[in-house]
Amino acid sequence: MTVTLSDIAARAEVSVATVSNVLRGKGKASLETENRVIKIARDLGYFEHSRVRTGLLGVISCTMPDAFTRSRNQDSSPMELASYFTAEALEGIEDVASRSGRHIILQTLPTPTTDWEIPSMVKERLVEGVVVIGGTVPDDLILALQSRAIPLVLLFTRLKTEPVNCILADNYQGALSAVRELIRRGHQRIGIVNGWKATHTSEDKLAGFREGLREGGLEFDHSLYTEGDFTFEGGYQQAQLLLNVPGGAPTGLFVADDMMALGAIKAIKDAGLRVPEDVAVVGFGDSGLGANWDPPLSTVSIPKRQMGAMAVERLLELCQGEDDKTLTIMVSPKLNLRGSC
Repeated sequence: MTVTLSDIAARAEVSVATVSNVLRGKGKASLETENRVIKIARDLGYFEHSRVRTGLLGVISCTMPDAFTRSRNQDSSPMELASYFTAEALEGIEDVASRSGRHIILQTLPTPTTDWEIPSMVKERLVEGVVVIGGTVPDDLILALQSRAIPLVLLFTRLKTEPVNCILADNYQGALSAVRELIRRGHQRIGIVNGWKATHTSEDKLAGFREGLREGGLEFDHSLYTEGDFTFEGGYQQAQLLLNVPGGAPTGLFVADDMMALGAIKAIKDAGLRVPEDVAVVGFGDSGLGANWDPPLSTVSIPKRQMGAMAVERLLELCQGEDDKTLTIMVSPKLNLRGSC
């Protein structure tokens, strides 16, 4: 049975116009009214019945604010490199979408932020489904998108509190493999520049790092732990801190993102130390730029383009009603050894 706006209005005890405005993201209904209308619409199955083939798929990309995305190459020229994960993933997303006859609507959201709104493409049902990209996606944004009962796939992140379809890199195993390699090469004093601890990806990397130390019979040293903001500058600054800890600089360093790892290498060299002879460095992500660095960056390689393709393939299954299960698809990383380790 088709659910009408009148059905929702009667259950919510509001006017049909109010229901229409809420569902289209228009008007000035209170937050309480909006939440009640959306919940009732979802419970009645309105969103499922209102799904149409628009030929459009939404992509929401959570990226760093402009002030934080200014990175530099070895000649100190400004470069916008902090979104290499998204850029490579979009190649896979667009390839699969194009082959399915769909087009992409892309909306970026600076993070970290609490200042966001559900995109109009979702509110107005302009898209058949949505892929959300980024390790810094706010949980409440994901929950808000879920409340709209639109086909949804997360890429590079997950949600602990609710089941959501997601395509993840095995960040735990990636960090574990990096630490194992540093220990295999004889390093006993190993530091970490992690990402923001509030992100699920950073949680997993830290857990893998600690397990690698435990396996190697090493204690976790809080003085050798710090967090950066996924930028070249952030990696440079945090590496400087670790090089000057009272107990002595680490001889091995795991950095949870390639851009920060390149900044860390510069900080080490600026301190008059050699990489890898004095401090070995392993990054995470395989940005492509690292292969041409001096020295070339050892890194945990993530198949970002492939994962983007997998995200859209899964989204299309959901849009076409082929599979209503909630899946977490974990992709194995690969340790790519180069000159920095």
